[in-house]
Amino acid sequence: MPGHTGVYVAVGPARVRVESGRVVVLGHPVDPGGEFVVPAGRSVPVKLEDARVEVTPSGDRLAPGDPQAYQAMEEAARRLAEAEPPVVIVGPTDSGKSTLAAWAAGLAAQRGAPGSAWLLEADVGQNEVYAPAFEALVEVEPPFIPGWAKAEPLRCFTGAYTPSRALHKYLSCARRLARRAGGYLVVDTDGWVAPWDGLYSKAALAEAVDARTIAAVALPDAHARALQALKPDAALVRLPRLTPRAKSGGDRRAHRERLVTLQLLQAKPRPVNLRETPAAGLPVAAGTPLDAAGLQLPGIPQHTILYAEAQGDSIVVVSRARARPPPGVRLLRPGWERGLLAALHDPSGQQHIAVIERINYKTLVATVLTPHQGPITLLEAGQVTVTPPQTQR
Repeated sequence: MPGHTGVYVAVGPARVRVESGRVVVLGHPVDPGGEFVVPAGRSVPVKLEDARVEVTPSGDRLAPGDPQAYQAMEEAARRLAEAEPPVVIVGPTDSGKSTLAAWAAGLAAQRGAPGSAWLLEADVGQNEVYAPAFEALVEVEPPFIPGWAKAEPLRCFTGAYTPSRALHKYLSCARRLARRAGGYLVVDTDGWVAPWDGLYSKAALAEAVDARTIAAVALPDAHARALQALKPDAALVRLPRLTPRAKSGGDRRAHRERLVTLQLLQAKPRPVNLRETPAAGLPVAAGTPLDAAGLQLPGIPQHTILYAEAQGDSIVVVSRARARPPPGVRLLRPGWERGLLAALHDPSGQQHIAVIERINYKTLVATVLTPHQGPITLLEAGQVTVTPPQTQR
C-alpha cells in the first residue's frame, strides 16, 4: 500500500510514529521507527514523502496543509537560522512567530554541536516551553516542538500574562536568561506590537538580549521602520504573515489555562512560613505585625480584623468587614490570595510554578500548590490568578 505524500498539519494532542518513508517535522527528518509528539492546543506542519505513519489518538489529527504556507515558513526559518544571533521575532498575535522560532532553532541545532542552539520563550501569555507568566530558556534538540522539549528549561517569573503589566521584570528576565545561552539564540515574543508602547517593549527586549537580527513578521511598513529606528544596530528581516488563521480570544485563554494546569498536574500542597521565608509581591508579610486585639480603626469593627501590619506610614488590614477604610489603611478581604500565581525560588536560582491556596493569618503560613518540594529561598507572588486543578475537578 503506497504511503502519503504532501504537506500536512499534525494537530495536538497527537503522537506520530513513522512506520516507513520520509517525514520532516519543522525541518528535521524523523526516521522510520521514530516518533514525535504534538501537545494539545498546538498544530505543527509536517512534510511526508511516500510515508506511512501511525497517529494516536486516532481521528482527524493529520489534516492536509497548505504547500505555499509551508514553503514560506520553511524559507523564513532557513533565513533566520543563517542570520546573526541573537534573533528576536516580532509580530502580531498568531502570525506564526512560535512555529518560526522553533523551526529556525531546530535548523541551527542541526548544523551545530550539541548545546549550540537555544530558544528563549518570552511570550508570557502563551509560554509553551514552561508556563504562562514565566519566560523560559531551553536548549534545542531537533525535532524541537514547543511543549515537547526534551531538556529542562531555565525559568524566570514575570508574574503577568503581558509585558504591559510588568515591563521591567519582562526585560530583566530576558536579559538574565539570554546570558545563559550559548551559540545561536532565537527569542519568541508575544503579540503586543500596537504603536507605540508595544513596539517599544519589543525594541527594549531586543536591546536587553543584545539582538543582532530582528525578524518583523506581518508588521506594517511604518511599524517596521519604527522598530528599526529604535534598534538601529540590528539587521531587520521583513517577513509576511506565516499562518493563515488566528485563534479567538477564548481559544487563547483556554490554551493558557491548559498550559498552567499542565505544570500543576503533579503538584502537592505545601506550607510556606512567611515569617521565615522571604516573600515578594504580597501585600502582607512585608511589614511589622500589629496586635489586632488592640487595634482601633474607624469604620472597621475590631472583632472582624484577622490580621494587621504596619508598612511605613500605612497599615494593611485583613478584615471580614465590608467598609471604606480610613486614610492610610489598606483593607483586604479574607480569600484575596486564593489562586494567586506565584514562583518558588530554590537555592540554585531555579524558579518553580506555584499557586497560593490560602494564608493562615494566625500563624502567617501560606499553603501553596506546587510540584516543587525542595528548599525555598523566596516566595514571589504575581499579578494574576488561576483556578487550581483540584477546584476544576
